[in-house]
Amino acid sequence: MSEGSQLALLREQIALFDEARFVIGPIGQAFRNLLFCEGALCIHLVPGHRGPENAYYVWALNENRLGMIHGNRCLSLYAGEPFLKGDWSFPLKTLKMALQRLEALGTGGSASSA
Repeated sequence: MSEGSQLALLREQIALFDEARFVIGPIGQAFRNLLFCEGALCIHLVPGHRGPENAYYVWALNENRLGMIHGNRCLSLYAGEPFLKGDWSFPLKTLKMALQRLEALGTGGSASSA
């Protein structure tokens, strides 16, 4: 790939994040793109449980801080299941409940925990 093509792809990626109002995905290097977001709601999906014993806990805190540089609202959602090295998945039921609570908060409804 030529340097010109790489630069065009980078500009496109920056433009996508600049326009994003909602970003959700697994924790990782891709969330460095939050530097190009402003005022977005950013949700990191994190393996394991919340707490310092989880190697991803500090990483999630740092990515939240990075995202808040431009006024983004960042939230880390933990899978709540033991994390073993390798591939992992986020429980769909946990994700749906969290998104429903966020939606209730956005519409002024109650967001009680289930």
